[in-house]
Amino acid sequence: MRPIFRCLALMTLGLAIAGAGTAPAPAEGRHALVIGIDAYRDITPLQKAVGDAEALKATLEDLGFTVDLVLDADRRALNRAVSEFQSKLAPGDTALIHFSGHGVELDGQNYLLPADIPSPKSGQQDFIKAEAISLGDLMQRVASSGAATRIFIVDACRDNPFAQAGSRGVGGTRGLTRVEAPAGTFVLYSAGYNQTALDRLNDADSEPTSVYTRVLTKKMAEPGRPLAELARDVRSDVEVLAKSAGHEQRPAYYDELSGQFFFKDGAAAPQALLEPATGQPSTPQAAPVPQASLNERDAYDAAQGINTAAAWHAFLKRFPSGFYADMAHAALDKIAREEAPPPPSQLLTPSPAESAGNLRQRLEAFVANDYLGGDLRSIAHLESIYAAQVDYWGKGRVPVATVIAEKLAYARKWPSLNYALKPGSLSFEPIEDSPGSFRIQFQYDFRVAKGAKAVEGTGQGNIVVDISGPSPRITSESGGVLTRNGTAGRR
Repeated sequence: MRPIFRCLALMTLGLAIAGAGTAPAPAEGRHALVIGIDAYRDITPLQKAVGDAEALKATLEDLGFTVDLVLDADRRALNRAVSEFQSKLAPGDTALIHFSGHGVELDGQNYLLPADIPSPKSGQQDFIKAEAISLGDLMQRVASSGAATRIFIVDACRDNPFAQAGSRGVGGTRGLTRVEAPAGTFVLYSAGYNQTALDRLNDADSEPTSVYTRVLTKKMAEPGRPLAELARDVRSDVEVLAKSAGHEQRPAYYDELSGQFFFKDGAAAPQALLEPATGQPSTPQAAPVPQASLNERDAYDAAQGINTAAAWHAFLKRFPSGFYADMAHAALDKIAREEAPPPPSQLLTPSPAESAGNLRQRLEAFVANDYLGGDLRSIAHLESIYAAQVDYWGKGRVPVATVIAEKLAYARKWPSLNYALKPGSLSFEPIEDSPGSFRIQFQYDFRVAKGAKAVEGTGQGNIVVDISGPSPRITSESGGVLTRNGTAGRR
């Protein structure tokens, strides 16, 4: 039986960081409303939404949040819980709302579904809008409280429960749409564009939480970790785990913060070291937990910090089975792939099977998540998606340093940058004299802003991507603006 998974489970962390970008001072409250819904009455029930909510509640309480837990709530109970939560917030507080359950995109907006959502007839979108909870409205309600830091974790993009075979159904077939991210916002998805998020790695995986949630809660508990750094690590770990199960899942995130946010204050603890004589990890000071669990977790962290085949084998010798053992095997597989040169067949065009099926999803995911949706202010990210030399906007071939300099200058000009691939707009063709390279054309919606000035519209992108190596690289880039409401430079 193949692993059970959710569809494009997204997490939206909307943070309006006022001031210096650190965790709130002790005098400021940390409040969380955590919602999980498995028991849907008229649509497909879920299995791990409640487990995810309960795990997140425990983690947040350890991080100093007061948590209201709401499980399997109907529409009235959800609205009452939100109203009661609002009443507890004061200016300067940190407010976090987590929703784990079904969600659907309707007319470009995201809606969260309560347990009593009815199953509509084909095309009854307005009916569902009235019965569901608008994510946009929910964000506005929390913003009106004056809370300085606002976090929304929305894990609500399983397969659309309203999609009907042979009919038009209601909403998109997979996942939610990308949330507009204003300045001061961090958006994090547990899977990339048009990807699904694993609930479990295999039939023997009995964890009560999804793969993404179990990785996220572990990272949240680490001290001194800025949110952007945490998100990168979560993405890396989840990607490795998913590949170990034969699945593609690369969580996307969008950083519009001007400062930093920390779930847990304090300097990052040094990596524990495996002692050669015994393989036992050193034990940091922590809240009392069962010793076996503590040792396994510390040993895993130590192996991850070293990240060599020898370190992972030492871990597996001590802990040969369980969730962390699965992660260790996945890490070893990744190291083996990175160290081994690709066979000649991988340097050529993809197989016919991939061309017929997965290739489009692969290219769409790269354009949506890495090119349009990546961190355009990160030198490391830009270096990861461009080749060493790029045919750049009619200037001929220029070094990647020139590309990065222009991207960073544009990001300084427009502090808020949002791009989203227009569904169904992407087309591609192989380049005959360059095996593994594809010419890709697509359209995207954009919104750039600086203070009160904002420009939005639609653009046309033209890139050439080489996918013959370990990761896709852009070798050519051009395009233009199709429509706009003002004047803005190119992407």
